[in-house]
Amino acid sequence: MAPSTRARVGLTRAGVVCVVAAIAAIGASRVAAIEELSITGLSMLALVVCSLVVVRVGGRGIEVNRTIRPRRLMAGDSCRVSVQIHNASKVARLPLVIEDRLDGVIVAETALAQGRGNPSCVADYGVLTRRRGIARFGPLTVRITDPFGLARISHRFAANIDVIVLPRLTPLGVEAAEMSDDPAGAMLHRRAISTLSEEFDALREYVPGDDVRRVHWASTARFGRPMVRNHQQPSQRRSTVVLDTRAGAHGDEGSFERAVTVAASALAACRAEGDVVRLVTTDGLDTGRFDSTQVLNAVLDQLATITTVATGNLPNALGAANSASGGDRMVVCAGAVSDTDRGSIISAGSRGGELIVVACGPSMVVGAERPVFVVEYHDGDVLDAKWRAAHRARESAHVGHPWVATNS
Repeated sequence: MAPSTRARVGLTRAGVVCVVAAIAAIGASRVAAIEELSITGLSMLALVVCSLVVVRVGGRGIEVNRTIRPRRLMAGDSCRVSVQIHNASKVARLPLVIEDRLDGVIVAETALAQGRGNPSCVADYGVLTRRRGIARFGPLTVRITDPFGLARISHRFAANIDVIVLPRLTPLGVEAAEMSDDPAGAMLHRRAISTLSEEFDALREYVPGDDVRRVHWASTARFGRPMVRNHQQPSQRRSTVVLDTRAGAHGDEGSFERAVTVAASALAACRAEGDVVRLVTTDGLDTGRFDSTQVLNAVLDQLATITTVATGNLPNALGAANSASGGDRMVVCAGAVSDTDRGSIISAGSRGGELIVVACGPSMVVGAERPVFVVEYHDGDVLDAKWRAAHRARESAHVGHPWVATNS
């Protein structure tokens, strides 16, 4: 960081008390004609002035370099902060205190000693990230206080560092989906994920990490933003995650946070199985299908900052995400579900493939013409445990009979 432009020199509380006491002593000496009180008061004032000079000289050339690793992590993980302080002053190298903030809250307060022959000192500390989003470190404050604790100088470094905090990824037991027949009637086999067919599937916006060879220049010129071609590999299964971002569907902030966690975990789990994955939200976001780790990371970055919106339509999102392919999988990350939404979910599940519903709001009951994989995920629940319990319940259900989800 550049040298601080906001250095402030002032008195500590002890320094203020000392000044008040000195003035009182001088005043008392005039009234009582006691010369010793006047000398004491003047000595105290001189000590305060010397303290101000010392901190001003000793903290004149402070420079700070702060590094944070990693800059991209999951909620609940810790990052390491390293602060290197260089003091250009060659005299009065006094102990200093570093005060760092995360999103405006003090998260570290560390005291360091400055060596006489070494102009630099280093502070290392860990900071726990609790919430997804963009976490902002700063401003950083460096304080130097004189040996008597009467005066101090504070350097405020306003340069901030942002860290991306991703939703917490929970390992989920995602089963292998059924494979579909190709047009020739032969059962398709799995190919290497890196091989793509030349079958055109859809257009979507460019995401950092996409192969530039997939850029569709005609569409890019027409829409005014980079567009890439999706070439579907028929041998890869397809999984779509639908996230309900409607504020009215989530009774509290915790409901939406759980839904985002499920969406991120489902995308990562399905991609780990080799699926072509896709994220669709009720506010219109559609990433298109992708099978790239780089694109998955970019989508997880989007989920790190996603928020609820006042409007949105779950039936429309389900319709956009649905496909006629029997080998597809759909994961619906919902909050509270109305009767209309419930009917749309059942309708989406009746079109074939595997339907997984995760209810993060009030309890939801789903009936269908076939077993539906329902996970009720509420505050205090362990996601992977609830997922396994719902899977066992699904395995014990019978096709052709309505299946009702319970709090397993």
